[in-house]
Amino acid sequence: MKYFETKEPYYSLIVANNAEEAKKIYREMYGDQDDPEPEQFKELSREEALYRCAIGKPEDGNAISYKEVQESLNEKVPTMILGDGDIL
Repeated sequence: MKYFETKEPYYSLIVANNAEEAKKIYREMYGDQDDPEPEQFKELSREEALYRCAIGKPEDGNAISYKEVQESLNEKVPTMILGDGDIL
């Protein structure tokens, strides 16, 4: 799996096989209004994705544990692991 990040119009960090699949997951979460083009999904290294997860904050404001971050990055199915807090 690969890690994709987009910042506009809404932030997301997605685990997917490719940018097209990441866009599909993005649409499922945010709808298809103003969705980014596949080239706007920046592929991240595992280390970059790990860092994004480590600094991300869930809705309750608590830090995410290392174990939770590892589980998210080890997902074997395409999924969004971080999303825009203003939307969620």
